[in-house]
Amino acid sequence: MSRNPNETPEERKIRIEKAIKNATVRRTIKIKNEENQKAFSVLKERTNKMTWKTMPEGSVIPNAGNSKEYKTGNWLPTHLHFNDETCIDCGLCWAVCPDDAIILDEAGHMTGIDYDHCKDCGLCVEICPTVEKSLYFVEKANPKI
Repeated sequence: MSRNPNETPEERKIRIEKAIKNATVRRTIKIKNEENQKAFSVLKERTNKMTWKTMPEGSVIPNAGNSKEYKTGNWLPTHLHFNDETCIDCGLCWAVCPDDAIILDEAGHMTGIDYDHCKDCGLCVEICPTVEKSLYFVEKANPKI
């Protein structure tokens, strides 16, 4: 979903609507997964007690949705920056973020970025509708590569 500099306003509108629709589908799936989390808790309890000899065969992921337990950001030479002065609180960045790295307050206003989980994928930067981007990349002074 890269930005085309020759893109017409109608094409941009269609691209943003498509991104919003995809993000809505992703959020709906996430909510359903959270509802099923209680059912997985029993399986998680069992698998924590298992050894490799008693683990069921196959591609079973008994502890799905555990990415919040690991700090997976902070490994790229770039750094996502948030400019709260230009942010219009549209929520599009939050909707497209695959890692829930956009931090919102109770009122739904963006307050920052969870750098422990942001992977600098750029989806939020791409969808940001402000002319002077509220989210943009800067080079890190000392990248951990």
